[in-house]
Amino acid sequence: MLRSLITRAAGGAAVTSLYFFPFLTCVEAFRPNDDALLRLIAQSCPNLRHLSFHGSYNATEGAILEVMSKCPKLELIDFSDSPYFTPTVLEHMSTCCPEVRGIRRNGFLQPGFASALAVGFPNLRILNLSGSTIVDKDLLTIMTARIGIQYLDITNCQQLKCYMHIIKRAPVQISQILYD
Repeated sequence: MLRSLITRAAGGAAVTSLYFFPFLTCVEAFRPNDDALLRLIAQSCPNLRHLSFHGSYNATEGAILEVMSKCPKLELIDFSDSPYFTPTVLEHMSTCCPEVRGIRRNGFLQPGFASALAVGFPNLRILNLSGSTIVDKDLLTIMTARIGIQYLDITNCQQLKCYMHIIKRAPVQISQILYD
């Protein structure tokens, strides 16, 4: 199915947005084949700008890194409900995809993710961490980084305790912050 879509879309060059549905990755009788599909995307879709891994769990880090390497025009990436939001992936993405301007991630956040965002993503404008395990220290790192975030969503983040104090005292003002 994905192969025929890529063939019809000028060999993949015309594909700019892709939602990587986890239930579509079982091509052979319930055997997940995420790596093969991700490698096909990496080889065929160099103009990919939007990619969602929402709910995907069956790819290796190597396949994720290959997509990042071969799709340098990525701008918006959704890592929700997937294990791929790691320091290694973030570091690789920051060097291979310099135009990333939006990231979405819910669920567990590994220590150090905020530093990786603050250092490696100067064009980041949209950061949606709703429903994540972000803690005050990481919010402070994001709020004091000078990366130009214009939209920050931290709704349903139960680990935050001093978020109002951090937001009010931050040297960088983000134009739209969603919190509860």
